[in-house]
Amino acid sequence: MKRVLINMKGYLEEVGHLTKLNPQDAWLPITESRNGNAHYAAFHNLNAGVGFQALVLPVAFAYLGWYAIFSYLFTTLHYILHMFKFNEIGQHFCSFCDIWF
Repeated sequence: MKRVLINMKGYLEEVGHLTKLNPQDAWLPITESRNGNAHYAAFHNLNAGVGFQALVLPVAFAYLGWYAIFSYLFTTLHYILHMFKFNEIGQHFCSFCDIWF
């Protein structure tokens, strides 16, 4: 067990030089600061995957009330149902723009 820990310590010391800041990268703001934490990572991952608008949507509904929630829900449901049924020509709609035009 001691041998494994010694080997692991040597490996981490060997790889440790890769995690230090390179002075040549200091001109780029992204690589200059490494002060992030789990909160910043979660915030940025959530915004990248979901988007800021979806994060603000519950706040907007709380401000506007229940009427806005249900009208938004039923309008979206109406468009989704129209996307999956056949029109007069016998074809499905592929996007919301096809429904409107």
